[in-house]
Amino acid sequence: MKKVLNIVLLLTLFSQCREKAKPQTATDEDTSKPILNNPKSAQDTALRSKKTFPFELSASDGRFAIQAFVDGKPLYPKYYQFFKKYGYEGNGPCWEGHIRQILDKIDPTLLSHLEFDVEAGTFLAYADSRQTQQRFVDILSPIFSNPDSLSVWVKQADRSKIDD
Repeated sequence: MKKVLNIVLLLTLFSQCREKAKPQTATDEDTSKPILNNPKSAQDTALRSKKTFPFELSASDGRFAIQAFVDGKPLYPKYYQFFKKYGYEGNGPCWEGHIRQILDKIDPTLLSHLEFDVEAGTFLAYADSRQTQQRFVDILSPIFSNPDSLSVWVKQADRSKIDD
């Protein structure tokens, strides 16, 4: 069932990318639209992607998804080499293990508001609200988008808690 939901979510994301969307503002009541508003300029796009990189956010049917396609461009070459340097595979379960440990130290209550559903090539978590989703990226995007910061966390990680 989870694989079917993942496929549906992926198809939804791909179809949204293909559509020429009109500027919109998503609200908590309207969860069928992407969370990020459509940017008005290339500068807006850069700012939004910097705020959530390497994660992508979406919402559908009351589920607030947080994804990172770890085996696709542009993440694969960058993160595969990074995790390999520390003896990890860098796959979805690897990301989950590191993310759980980071959140356990920074905001352990956040973990009870997330449901992880990772696969080899994809990190995927569902948040129980838009606020949880935003808190996740507020904490983890600055860490995962900065190799030096991520290095600090990976070096201190408990390998027994990472299933890669």
